[in-house]
Amino acid sequence: MTTNKPTKTAFIPTFRCSSLGDLMSDGRGGSKAELIAKRRAEVEALRVKVDADNAAEKEHLKTSKARAAKLEQMQNDLQQLIDTPETPDEKLGETAKSKCRAIVLEQIYGALEEHESDATRHGLLFEPAAILQYGEMIGANKPKKHSQFRKNMVRKYFKWGDGDAQFILTGEPDVVFRNIIFEFKCPFSISSFETQCRTPIVDYILQVQGYMLLFGLDKAEIVTSLFRNKNIKSDRIFEDTPRCKRFHTFTVYADDAIQTAIVERLALCAQYVRQFADSFDRNAGFYKYLEYRQMLKNE
Repeated sequence: MTTNKPTKTAFIPTFRCSSLGDLMSDGRGGSKAELIAKRRAEVEALRVKVDADNAAEKEHLKTSKARAAKLEQMQNDLQQLIDTPETPDEKLGETAKSKCRAIVLEQIYGALEEHESDATRHGLLFEPAAILQYGEMIGANKPKKHSQFRKNMVRKYFKWGDGDAQFILTGEPDVVFRNIIFEFKCPFSISSFETQCRTPIVDYILQVQGYMLLFGLDKAEIVTSLFRNKNIKSDRIFEDTPRCKRFHTFTVYADDAIQTAIVERLALCAQYVRQFADSFDRNAGFYKYLEYRQMLKNE
C-alpha cells in the first residue's frame, strides 16, 4: 500500500481592515533604513578617530593601525548591507510580523486569539446604541418610519496581486449611508473620548481608508461616542447631556497615496505570511514522519 504525500493548497492570506494599524506599523524592530543609519553613524565616529590619528602622525602606532583596519572593514560591511536586497522579514517590524503570524494561525487552525478587555467589551456593548442615537440625531431614523441609518451587514472581499504577493483584503464598516462610511468608536473613559475628539487614532484612519478602498467610496466619518460606564461618573443624569455633545465626527477622505501604501505593505505581509506558513508545512507531523522513515531505512 502506497501513501500519497498530501499536496499543498494555495494559501492566500486574508487581511482585515481593522488590522491595518498593526500591519502598517514598523513596530519595535525598526527598519533596514534605521539600521543603515546606525551603522553609518558608527563608521563616521570611527573615521573621526582615524583622522585624528593621522593628523597627529600616529600611523606607526599599533592602536591607530588597528583602528584604520577596523574602519575599512566597517565600511565594507556597511556597503554590503546597503547592496543586499531586503527580505520581507527585514522590511517588516515586529508588530507587523506578530500580526501576520496570528493571521496564519487563525487561517490554519480556525482559532483567533482573544485579547478582550474592558474597553473592547464597552465598545461592543454600546455600538448598537451609538448607531441608533446618531442616526436619530442627524434625522436619518425618524419615528414610525423604516430606519435608514442602520448597522451594515455587508462584508466585502477583494483579491490583489499575484504569486507570493497575492492577498485578500476584507472589511465590514459599521454603517454605509448615502455613499459615506461611518465607523463608530466608543471610548472607555472620558479622557480617551476627549483625546480622540482632538486627534483620531491613526489606526482608525487606516481602517477607514481600507474600507473606502474596498467599497469604492471617497468619504468616511469616524464617529466617537460617549456612553457612561463605571469609569465615567456624573452628579447629574448622564443621558440628559445633549447628544450633540456626546458625539464627535472626524471626516476622512480617500487618499490615493495612503491606499497605495496599504496595498504595497499588504503585498509584503503576504510574502512574509507565506514564508511563515511554509515553515509550518515543513514541520508538520506527516512530513516529519516521512523524513524519519527515510532516515531509518537508510540506517
